[in-house]
Amino acid sequence: MSYEIYKSIKQLPNGDFECVSASSNTYDVYGNRDFKRWIMTYFSKEYPECSNEVKRALWVLESPRTGDTFYPSNWKADQKLASQFMKDRGYSYDVRDKDKMLWISYANEFVKYKQNLHKNQKKKEYYVTIKGQYVERKTASKVFLTYHRNEAKIYKAYDIKELEDMFRGYNSYGILIKEVNEGE
Repeated sequence: MSYEIYKSIKQLPNGDFECVSASSNTYDVYGNRDFKRWIMTYFSKEYPECSNEVKRALWVLESPRTGDTFYPSNWKADQKLASQFMKDRGYSYDVRDKDKMLWISYANEFVKYKQNLHKNQKKKEYYVTIKGQYVERKTASKVFLTYHRNEAKIYKAYDIKELEDMFRGYNSYGILIKEVNEGE
């Protein structure tokens, strides 16, 4: 079974989504993912009565069921949050196909859930060190290090777990995550 891999997503003012994506089972002639730019109109056509924020929530709620994979970190975090939301509430994904209005109410509830979650929390600032050196920047495949604290990247996150997930592949190198205001 194939699924869609989204490299970038931008919601347009009319509620459509401009996407760059590839199917999990398609490659170009060089063996690379076959990413294409396209406009997703599904949510605007299927849910014309909903606001753009709710259309985004509908997609995010649906994505764990369909297997969508997101590269953008904000979409990835929202997908994880949506999955947790559905599990905590005991909601079924089958509602999407059976009761459209109930599914929309789930999306509205998710929007409020997300707003309340972040309203009560404040992002903290962290330094990340690997082998005693500060992380200056991170790409998908490399980490650039520096000995100078003033050149280090300051990561903002709600909790340390987000950063641990981000640097999961470097655990064997001795990662240390410190809050900025803790000092040395």
